[in-house]
Amino acid sequence: SPSEPARATVAAPQPRALGTEARCEAPSPVRFVRTTDGSREARLLHLTDCHGAPDAEALLELSILARPRTADRPSPRDLAAHVEDPELFASEVRRLDPGLLTRLQAIADHFPGHDIEITSGYRPDANETSRHRTGHALDLRVVGAPIEEVHAFALGFDESGIGLYPTSEFLHVDVRPRVTRWVDLAGPGEPANMVEVVTGRDGHA
Repeated sequence: SPSEPARATVAAPQPRALGTEARCEAPSPVRFVRTTDGSREARLLHLTDCHGAPDAEALLELSILARPRTADRPSPRDLAAHVEDPELFASEVRRLDPGLLTRLQAIADHFPGHDIEITSGYRPDANETSRHRTGHALDLRVVGAPIEEVHAFALGFDESGIGLYPTSEFLHVDVRPRVTRWVDLAGPGEPANMVEVVTGRDGHA
């Protein structure tokens, strides 16, 4: 395949020793929108702290927004019943991988002032190999930003799967051990129509 220009990678944040800075400032909050069957649910979330570490409250709220499309927002009782559960926040709310928050923060920083729409998150009925099944993946749109530009930026993420779906106009972002990227021309409800699959930064197709 043709060679590609070098891209900056987005690595996981590294912890810093206490007292190394007099103060630091957390990134601005990001508005996330979940739209299903005409309804709209929005939350303004502080994704990371000032050192780039994922925020626990944001992880909970984003996981709730990323619940299956047919699931209602969980009740306080449901959330309380799963407070010690390592996999679920509620009966239909999977705990997302915290690494998704750092990737979303990088996208939000690059496209400031844009809402991020979650089109798909936790899908318990997804293919057994799908990272949507385990809370490691999100499908999204940056509202008002060309999908091609969002895709081009996300290709710089390390340890991530990045899938472009130009027909449906959304981007798949997941957390995985190595870089993988693909383009799928399939529309909603259609079988996969992959036109490019690349694994690794050395470009193995």
